[in-house]
Amino acid sequence: MDKNNMEVKMRKLLVMMLSLGFLAATARAGEIVGDTLLFNRLKEKGVLTDDDVNELKSATPRVELGGRFQVQYKNVFGDQSVANSPVTDQFFIRRARIELKAQLTPLAFVKIEPEFGQVAQKTVPSAQTCTTTLTNAGTAAETAATACTNTASVNTVYLEDAYIGITPSGLGEFDIGNHYVPFSLEALTSDKKIAFVERSLTSQLAPFRQLGVSWQHQVFDKTVSYQLGIWNGYVQPGSFSKVSSTIDKNGANQFYTINLGSNDNQQYMYAARVEWQPLGYMGAGTNPAQENFEHFDKRLGIGVSWYSSADAPSQGGGAKADTERGSNGIDVDLQYKGGPIWAAAEYAQRNINYWDNAKAEQTAKQTSYTVQASWMFVEDTASLALRYENLAFDGNKLMEGSVGEDADAWTTIGLNWYLLKSNIRLQANYVMKGETMPGNAAAPKNDAFLAMATYHF
Repeated sequence: MDKNNMEVKMRKLLVMMLSLGFLAATARAGEIVGDTLLFNRLKEKGVLTDDDVNELKSATPRVELGGRFQVQYKNVFGDQSVANSPVTDQFFIRRARIELKAQLTPLAFVKIEPEFGQVAQKTVPSAQTCTTTLTNAGTAAETAATACTNTASVNTVYLEDAYIGITPSGLGEFDIGNHYVPFSLEALTSDKKIAFVERSLTSQLAPFRQLGVSWQHQVFDKTVSYQLGIWNGYVQPGSFSKVSSTIDKNGANQFYTINLGSNDNQQYMYAARVEWQPLGYMGAGTNPAQENFEHFDKRLGIGVSWYSSADAPSQGGGAKADTERGSNGIDVDLQYKGGPIWAAAEYAQRNINYWDNAKAEQTAKQTSYTVQASWMFVEDTASLALRYENLAFDGNKLMEGSVGEDADAWTTIGLNWYLLKSNIRLQANYVMKGETMPGNAAAPKNDAFLAMATYHF
């Protein structure tokens, strides 16, 4: 059996064994519950306060089972006259995740979230397959030639969250394992709580989840929160070149990827985020939904994020821009909730240093901004959403997008229908795409229609 295929099968088996073993072991220690919806209903009716809910959720021993299943329809009106702009018309499984969280004592908990979805099955880190060919074998003139190719495995079940949380009283939370890097408000917002089918282009500059250690804390009645930490910052093999720098919304990330096995170069990613909510606490991290289901009168959030990653080999790998040397990013976000209105704006910049050949180093400067809002015209049931997003692939014109564009400018109109009591969300988006092509070349006609059904628990 091919060694790489064997590795994929072992990964699948390991994830399933971890999930089932985790569920079986913790079920004996405490009741399996999914009572977040119940707590929210009681809070809405004034029976419970936020402090009551937090106290009940921290009761131990405790096991929580959750997850989501998302089926998406995508119709991209591709332009056959432009390379890499295919027509797409299909249904697919966008996500299929199970969330398991166990807290046996007040001091610590563990969370595991495997992903079984078809589209989100990422390419695992590449491995080399080498073949040696003998010429004149068995003679004095025998020579050997070895040819190696990089292979990558797909369709592998993988872990999204896999970490231990330590919560000493009054000292915040320490997370150890695979979890979110605190960069970009939208990237930190769960995909089952966003107002559009997909996150914005701006959020795709974030590292998303990585393997590392972080600390988060809230002060001043939770109106100020901050998080900082250190992660591996693994760069996905083959993700970096002049012509493959496209942002892929159907992958968690194009540039950085999850690698639970090791750090690729003994360098690390450092990241930090500070968020201020001057009008009162409205949630932090991955907890709050974008739209105002909490019925806040007025809430405002201002956040700043930063990261720096040092992937630093001593020299380039050849004439192709295929060796990333280091990167850093900064993100500023603003969010408002009041009555039926939710609005947000975000700006992100990412600088990528890389070897352009064996001797020269180049820097690609990517910038992006997004402005988006929604209006809940039927309370807790239906909303209209509007978003404008812009991404410049490289201010130095060294990198380009999937159809050779210098920049993307997309406008999205969305309709959301929520069946809260049934945990169902139905969404439809029409995306009007506009590419800035080099040399005033004609842009492709590739608008898209997206629809998605989500069941979460």
